[in-house]
Formats: sequence, C-alpha cells, structure tokens
Amino acid sequence: AAPPQEPVRAAPPSPSPPPAPRPQPEPEVMFEFDSTVLFDFDSSALRAEARAELDRASDILAPRDDIILIEVAGHTDDIGTNEYNQDLSIRRGQSVADYLVQNGVSRDRLRVVGYGETRPKVPNTSPENRKLNRRAVFQYTINE
Repeated sequence: AAPPQEPVRAAPPSPSPPPAPRPQPEPEVMFEFDSTVLFDFDSSALRAEARAELDRASDILAPRDDIILIEVAGHTDDIGTNEYNQDLSIRRGQSVADYLVQNGVSRDRLRVVGYGETRPKVPNTSPENRKLNRRAVFQYTINE
C-alpha cells in the first residue's frame, strides 16, 4: 500500500493592507457671489451691489460657531500675466474677508486664498465669460 500523502495546504492569506487614510473632506461651497456684482475688471474693490450679499453672508456666518474655517477664494479671468492675476485674486479674497471681519465674522476663522486664473468657472472665451470668472467664493468646514 502506498504511504499516506500529506494534505496540500493553501498558503496563508497575506495580511490585508492597512486601510487608506481618510481624505480630508473638501470644504463645502456655501456662497458664491455673482462676479459682476463683486469685482470690476482689474479691481479688488467691492462694488456697492456686493455689500447686501456680504451683509447677508455675515449675518449667517458670524454666529455659527460650528463653522470652524471659512475659506475665501479669489479668482480672475485670463487677461494679464499669471503672476499679476495670482496677486489680484488674493487681493479680491482679502477684500471680501476684510468686509466680513468688519461685519462680525472672526478673522481667526477666515483663510484667504487666491487661485488667479487657474480655476475658471467658465471658459475665458468672451467678455461675458470673463466677467463670470472675476469672482470670490466661500467654502467652509464644519466641526463635526
């Protein structure tokens, strides 16, 4: 009689890789203002029409302690150099942030960023589209 054969054993399963780190949540867009109201061409000065919208935003944001970070992002169209537009977008974001602080929003909760012409809302293919890209956008992070 043939000697008994040893049973075939499957290789032990390799250990599972550790779970991927959870990505930071993208800030949620809370307000986006009509760019034709906010900024004229080559300007970071707030237009009078924007003040009512920013007053409304301040009334909502100021008392909300659960909103721990408010990012104010400035944007431009594609006319001008990248460097100039980057600086202009920061100045636009700063104009909005300064107005919010004057109306009760804590500066500690604000972060200003400028995206220059790198994140157009629409293609910069016409004067009307360029107006839409001269804007500021709020994004916020809530403490959960």
